[in-house]
Amino acid sequence: MQHHEVKGTSCAFAGAAVLAFSLALIAAFFFNLPAYASETSDSSNMGDGALAPSALTAQSSLSGELYGATWKYASVPGSGMYSKLIISPAEDAFGVSGVAPESGWVSGSDGYGWAWASSKSITMACLPPWYGHRNDITDVEIEPGITFIGSYAFDQCSNLRRVTIPSTVETIGTGAFLGCELPTIEIPEGVQRIGNWAFQGCEFKKVTIPASVKSIGGDAFNLMDDKLKTITFKGDAPAYSIEDDAIIGHDSNHPFEFQKATAYYPYGNDTWTDEAKNALTGSGEPSVHGILKWVPMNEDGTKNRFDVRGCQLSLVKASFAYNGKEHEPAVKAMELNYPMKAGADYTVRYENNKRAGTATVYVSGRGDFIGFKKLTFKITKAANPMKASTDATTFSVKQSKVNSGKAALSQAKVFDIAKNKGAITFKKTSGNKKIVVSKTGKITVKKGLKRGTYKVKVKGRAAGNANFKAGSKTVTFKIRVK
Repeated sequence: MQHHEVKGTSCAFAGAAVLAFSLALIAAFFFNLPAYASETSDSSNMGDGALAPSALTAQSSLSGELYGATWKYASVPGSGMYSKLIISPAEDAFGVSGVAPESGWVSGSDGYGWAWASSKSITMACLPPWYGHRNDITDVEIEPGITFIGSYAFDQCSNLRRVTIPSTVETIGTGAFLGCELPTIEIPEGVQRIGNWAFQGCEFKKVTIPASVKSIGGDAFNLMDDKLKTITFKGDAPAYSIEDDAIIGHDSNHPFEFQKATAYYPYGNDTWTDEAKNALTGSGEPSVHGILKWVPMNEDGTKNRFDVRGCQLSLVKASFAYNGKEHEPAVKAMELNYPMKAGADYTVRYENNKRAGTATVYVSGRGDFIGFKKLTFKITKAANPMKASTDATTFSVKQSKVNSGKAALSQAKVFDIAKNKGAITFKKTSGNKKIVVSKTGKITVKKGLKRGTYKVKVKGRAAGNANFKAGSKTVTFKIRVK
């Protein structure tokens, strides 16, 4: 079986060809001439400035060969423009059946369109022959037999709207569709490797990663302005490849690091570990990066819904003081590193959340989540709001009544008690022993107390109830025997 590759370069680096290309590149730099042309292509039709965008009409006949493939423009029905690019396998093109020549000028043997100089400044090494008309291309059709889409092959084709990739393609190279703003993409079963920045800057809302994909390079699906909403993985977890980082000498981010999307993966597939998922998304910190919501899928394509009992559920506050109102603490819900959304992923119901004691929160799954989980929080008793004072600072009793044993003051006359929760009891804490205070607050002056003024301290205590703690207040007053 012959392998054919769509390269991001059309240069044959072999012997004197290297020197020829270098001279052509210099000429292009100074004179805005095409830097290269394949043997069968019309060099007047290549390079920036060779044709104005409006010149891709029926009068243009653009075609050529490169690295085992032929390319040509075709008209798009109804447009009058030759804006469709067709890539076909060629038989023994350049005599090497689609095998790209090695070159130190271009890193690796897979046709990188960019090379990093030792100063780390970027240098344009080889551009595909259609690069000068990249903004005119709306359709790309890659025919069966092509096995490799070269690096930066369709870089910055900003008006590209439709791409057909056959199942014979095994590799989508670095930056192959970088900045293309593609609204849709279908990656066929058969693709094994997706390079760095392959689809960076595209605008499709969903993508399916076939089971054949073994590795995905850094930033492959980043800078998509949050347009990507759904990612479906059909097979084992693909590895995060840093191969291109090493070749180009530039660190990249994880493949989906800045995306906020739902990612579906095969339920029961043991390769989908937390480590494998984090390798595709990066740190997984939603406050720093985008984050994927991981949802397992059954073989029939239905969602294998999460049981909320296996999720990380907690309350933002676990204790409250009684205040006569219902307490409803917010629920913090996470599935792995994905923050669940109230209303969409779960609902909350509260019970016994007003009185002091243990309140219950029922978190029930919704949407992608099933089942329920019970959480609890405490409502503690509130401080007793009782107030206590005396109606006067000094209370007088006659000596004659003291001597007759009838000298007494009622609680209501001496104490002013308000807002107490629970029954009130009284206890004298200091004062003459002949001044007695009963539990009900009645004050009795016993026989034998001589004339004079006596200081007394009494503590009033409220017992509290189901929602309020016990409390106490101390009042000070004077008894004058006259």
